[in-house]
Amino acid sequence: MENIKVKIWDAEPSELLLKIKEMLEKQKINVTRELEEEYDIVISSDNDYKNKKAIFIQGTLNPKCSNEILAYLSIIADKLDIIICIKEENLTNKNLGFKIKENYVGTYNPEMYRMPIFIENKKTEIYRRLSIITIFKISISPIYSTENIDFECSLEELENILEINYSIWEDLYQDTDNINYSTVYQNLKNKISSFFTYFNTLNIEDIADEILHREISNYITTSITYFENKRKYLINIEAPINKDKNFIKIIEFYKYYQKQKFDNILSATINYIDICRNPEKAGNFLNGSYKYYFYPAFYYLKEQFNIEFSNTKLDDEINILKTELSTMEETIPKRKNEILNYMEAISKGLDIWKNGFLDDVENWKIKINKWQEESENKINTLEKTYNEKLKLETPEKLWNEKAKNYGKAYVIWLLITIVLGIGIAFFTAYTIKVFYFNNTSNNNLENEVFKYFPKTFLFLGILSLALYILRVVIKIVLSNKHLQLEYEQKAALTRFYQALVYDGKNINENERLIIFNALFSKTESGLIKLSDAPNDIENIIFSILSKNSK
Repeated sequence: MENIKVKIWDAEPSELLLKIKEMLEKQKINVTRELEEEYDIVISSDNDYKNKKAIFIQGTLNPKCSNEILAYLSIIADKLDIIICIKEENLTNKNLGFKIKENYVGTYNPEMYRMPIFIENKKTEIYRRLSIITIFKISISPIYSTENIDFECSLEELENILEINYSIWEDLYQDTDNINYSTVYQNLKNKISSFFTYFNTLNIEDIADEILHREISNYITTSITYFENKRKYLINIEAPINKDKNFIKIIEFYKYYQKQKFDNILSATINYIDICRNPEKAGNFLNGSYKYYFYPAFYYLKEQFNIEFSNTKLDDEINILKTELSTMEETIPKRKNEILNYMEAISKGLDIWKNGFLDDVENWKIKINKWQEESENKINTLEKTYNEKLKLETPEKLWNEKAKNYGKAYVIWLLITIVLGIGIAFFTAYTIKVFYFNNTSNNNLENEVFKYFPKTFLFLGILSLALYILRVVIKIVLSNKHLQLEYEQKAALTRFYQALVYDGKNINENERLIIFNALFSKTESGLIKLSDAPNDIENIIFSILSKNSK
């Protein structure tokens, strides 16, 4: 078994052609190909037919399985509401409902077409839906029935009733009659036919209950009674019907009056029905001056007193039964074909749906497996990140706290340095003034101090001591700043490492060891001269980023 191979003739195929190609290629046929480039069917667009969606079959189909391919294509075309066109010479022996194009001119290689079949299963489905949501109440006008006739039925039953009565009255009608009751039934049949014709343009899945109700009102009857779950549609028939218990008598009289070749058979029939309903009126009608008055009364009395016996009545009953039987014989094969076509369409439709569903299942499996793999990777990454966070959470907190403390110490010692610098400057200026520019002080100092220390030596000694203290304080300031930056870098490196783990970067054991050595190595205070070589943090970042960029 091989999948159908489809080629599209159009250089820029429409979405419709692509969809048909996809649906056809899911079907399998029993064929063996000699060449890989062989195609089973070639399709193209054909938009010139009745301004409807249509496709054209180019050339001949694969002769080994042409019927099977056309059968599949017909089902798809019915589903998508598409007209199929093909040249007669390329059509297979199995016609599959193709006809000569009405708009085709010429006799050489005439083109065939097949409209989307109003598949009987659609009609059956409408019947089924209507049986749930509607009731049809049929009422016969009293002037056309010998009893009060009101009955309920389904639309399908109504069609059969109309067909039987139409056949009866069509057989009875003569050109001299001034009434043709068959037209009454024909008009109702036409309304129902128009109702179903409307749904040719709709897919069965698009036919909602409200659309059914709306189109019944548009085409069949507007007389409606509303119930909780159903709507009752009232139809009044202005003609005698076979549901009447005296229908045979009405037919007998109709034929009798026709045989006499009297005029106004309509009034005669109505008068006869009135007499049957009200026998006491027979005397009044006998006194009438027109034949359509007294002949109905005469016929009624003759029938009542059996003045003349005839087998006509029995023959009429037999004829009516034959008509009903004939209608049933026509209906049964039709219903049989409907059921068979419906089952075949359902079977092939299920095959198409099954193949599409299996493809969808495979796609779902691929997507689910991909989603599962991504989810597992994400969970593993989150778990790994969380574990690393647990390892480094306390050290990171400590480093942030120390960085904060050293930052505060840096500010305090910086203020001390500024104050000390200002003090030294003030002391220097004051000492120079006292030692060298104040004579009174100079004399006193010379008597007490300078006899032991030279003036300049004393000044330089005190200044050197002050500057040394200032230098130590500056180193403490720089040390605090250095330690603040060091611990901030450790905290930042911790976050950077966790981000790499979360991002799924593969960090080997050597790199991990370098990171942990940098994080937990002894921190220098900065009071001694540091090496000019790059520090460990720079080496770590360079190593990891270099690896990820490869």
